[in-house]
Amino acid sequence: MSETNMSEAQGADTEEIRRKIEETRAELGETVEALAAKADVKARVKEKQHELAEKIGEVRENFTSVAPEKGRDTFRSAAEGVRNRPLPAVFLAGLLVGWMVGRRK
Repeated sequence: MSETNMSEAQGADTEEIRRKIEETRAELGETVEALAAKADVKARVKEKQHELAEKIGEVRENFTSVAPEKGRDTFRSAAEGVRNRPLPAVFLAGLLVGWMVGRRK
């Protein structure tokens, strides 16, 4: 192999290595972002609280059409409880989902 061909081959190898380094950096950045999002417990609890409040609202709408006055009072107090103490509600929702998934198997 001539010196010129060897130099070109090394240049191509160097470029390939640089490209792979850039790809790895991009993948690492995405991984760090995903881990940071999972580690943000406060944001995840608020998200679950919001989802649960929406579900309660949907059930309340369905239920209040059947038993208007009693249903409104019951779901109003349940929604208030979720807003005031979200962690127990999120925990119970997780247990319920786990139980439902376990039953399907």
